[in-house]
Amino acid sequence: MKKIQLIVFMLFIACSSSTERTAKDSTFEHKPLCSQTQVLNRLFDTLINIPDIQQFFLIQRESWLNEKNLTIMSYPPFTDSLSLKKFDKDVLIYSKEYIEDKDIKSYIKIDTLFIATDSIYVQFRYPIQGLGVKAILHQTNDCDIILDRCNVWEN
Repeated sequence: MKKIQLIVFMLFIACSSSTERTAKDSTFEHKPLCSQTQVLNRLFDTLINIPDIQQFFLIQRESWLNEKNLTIMSYPPFTDSLSLKKFDKDVLIYSKEYIEDKDIKSYIKIDTLFIATDSIYVQFRYPIQGLGVKAILHQTNDCDIILDRCNVWEN
């Protein structure tokens, strides 16, 4: 009988603590929710505007021959719905095959992209300049993406 009482008591505590967590979590319902597209656009906008790498884009911008647009190699599904601008021009998203077929030399290649609940880890390269970037970003409750840490290196 004591075992049954102990089991019932433990179930009661487990149920009440999960109710408390649900009640606490429900206070976040009033905060704005971001769509995946909004988050990804803000993320990639933050990445292409990292202050430490702007000099590499400016140098390369002068030698972009056919199109004066920054290009990102597609990284499905993350880049499928991006709508970005850099230097007042649309950022172009092309597949690896297209970049190779058209012999595009100036592009950003995403190596790693990991999105957790409130933090984001990204590693990307800008091969034409021998540039590599590792970045840890933070997503706020109001959909902003904030750069926490960034490591930039040249090959």
